[in-house]
Amino acid sequence: MPEANTLQDRISAIVEPIADELGLVVHDVEVHPSAQLGKVVVVLDRRGVVEPGNGITISEITSVTRQLGDILDAEDLLSFAYRLEVTSPGIERELKRPKHFADNIGENVKLVLRRATADGDRVLRGVLQGTEGDEVVVQSANGDVRVPFDAIKKARTIYDFDSAGKKSRGARKARVKSQTAEKANDAR
Repeated sequence: MPEANTLQDRISAIVEPIADELGLVVHDVEVHPSAQLGKVVVVLDRRGVVEPGNGITISEITSVTRQLGDILDAEDLLSFAYRLEVTSPGIERELKRPKHFADNIGENVKLVLRRATADGDRVLRGVLQGTEGDEVVVQSANGDVRVPFDAIKKARTIYDFDSAGKKSRGARKARVKSQTAEKANDAR
């Protein structure tokens, strides 16, 4: 679908300065033409390392959506009716391009492979160690595994909700315990 690639590049070129002005970067652009109602998806991310709670805001998404929508309509760039979706990549983000992998080194990942590894695995979970040439290196339970980019069907980061929940519950328990102790001291 060569038109989609051209449209993706043109839409990326339009949205990049809008995102840059807000301290955001374009993570991905997808164009899904359709005879009825197509879809344009723009995925934005905060520039640099993002701490929890400091991600993209709704007002930033709204601003980019309005600005991009106005430009797309004015330039009549798309030959089909479309729905524009501007979003963040979320806590578990898709990894499609080599840059996505490079930006997520040290993260837990899940790779679904087009063909099995030497160990017979078609799904590989582990810690993304890096990229070397045309390969991704993942530290799995079986050691470091090298996977060519073209052997990856789907890839995404995996957030450890159990660890996060335990930390949150632990912090909550500590706050409750502290508040209980303060009330006991106040009563004395």
